Amino acid sequence: PSPTPLPQPTRTTYNFQAVLNDETKRLAVLQTLHYLNQTGQDLDQLLLVVEANWTPGVFELNALTWEDGSPVTDWTLENNLLRVPLGDSLSPDTWLTVVVDYNLILPARSGVLGYDFRQINLGNWYPFVPPYKSGVGWLAYQRGWVGEHYSYELADFNVELTLTGATRPLLVAASAPSEPGPPSPSEAQTYHFYLSQARSFALSISPEYHVFRKTVGDVEVLSYAYPETLAAGEQALNATADALALYSDLFGPYPHKTMTVVQVNFPDGLEFDGLYFLSEQYYWGYATTISGDIRVQNYLTIIAVHETAHQWWYGLLGNDQAIEPWLDETFATYSELLYYEHYFPELVDWWWAFRVDFYAPRDCCVNFTIYQYGDPRAYINGVYLRGAYWMRELRELMGNEAFFKALKTYATRHRDGFVTAQDFWNVVGENTSEDLIPLRQRYFGGN
Repeated sequence: PSPTPLPQPTRTTYNFQAVLNDETKRLAVLQTLHYLNQTGQDLDQLLLVVEANWTPGVFELNALTWEDGSPVTDWTLENNLLRVPLGDSLSPDTWLTVVVDYNLILPARSGVLGYDFRQINLGNWYPFVPPYKSGVGWLAYQRGWVGEHYSYELADFNVELTLTGATRPLLVAASAPSEPGPPSPSEAQTYHFYLSQARSFALSISPEYHVFRKTVGDVEVLSYAYPETLAAGEQALNATADALALYSDLFGPYPHKTMTVVQVNFPDGLEFDGLYFLSEQYYWGYATTISGDIRVQNYLTIIAVHETAHQWWYGLLGNDQAIEPWLDETFATYSELLYYEHYFPELVDWWWAFRVDFYAPRDCCVNFTIYQYGDPRAYINGVYLRGAYWMRELRELMGNEAFFKALKTYATRHRDGFVTAQDFWNVVGENTSEDLIPLRQRYFGGN
């Protein structure tokens, strides 16, 4: 069989030729970026976010050239920002092609980008163009103590990955299904991935993964887990599949061919389009003996359905995660409750007590930026947990019918877009005549 023909691009497109040496943990990448200026104004520079450059010695830029092969001059790279000056300004709705030749010397650490003795993770591994907001500029930020500081515009991804230097078979988890790639040397494995209309593309590679599979409609759900935690890996699959079905009904259809969860050796969970990482601490904490509802009364299930919800609140509806983190995290947290309401209504009170009430999140405000929270507990209490209280009160004020109609209208109207707080409040205002000012004052400081 031949690879799926690529459609004519209508948005920014990333093409990658990447070679990963498993022995040296070195990734050589030739990245061709076809950028479409959808900002509505002339641009005199292009900005690339290079998250790999935060750690010294990880990102090596070999060459930066234009489409015709001529070198880009006067570029600068500071922290995570690579600025590319444009000799002639780029008009709205016109294209620009930049070729980035670089190496990643993967750090020996468990994390989103790095490796340990069990796996290699490639998250936020490539330079990308952030969204641009009129009157503000590029939505690119420095790191904070908590939360995610990056935002993404919608793009297409065409990834050719070749694995070399491996002494054992490797399994590759990715944001999209693998298609047949071009011929490669006998000692190498080559994969081709294509992901359309997405915010990001991530991979994880290991010789140890066991893969669970399940189908939800036309979507294949996959769970990659280690041999010691197979019961938890199967529950991660089931929770993801059930949440995917529910959220597709509540918020609009899931857009990709696959949905993948990967067990990783670092804390918490982290979403990418079509894939999310889920910490091994939840797998090890999962009940080894299934009895009653113990299978879903745990953080493995809670965080699995939370990260699945991010396929809508992050993927289909992009937002400024540094400045308005509540637009994805609050909605993903409340989506956890909707999962329990639908599948395990007898556990709703347990979810509130275990997930939210235990931490007594009382301090305003839900809508702070990530830079206004001094520590992770304050951030989680404000954005995630106070946010859940706020959505509960909003639902009670509006009534079930109006509340769920507003949620679906918001999700479908702004599908594939980039949202702000005002977009949500506008939809709420269309669906209720109730006075929202007291509620907003309690949870948002009146904003």
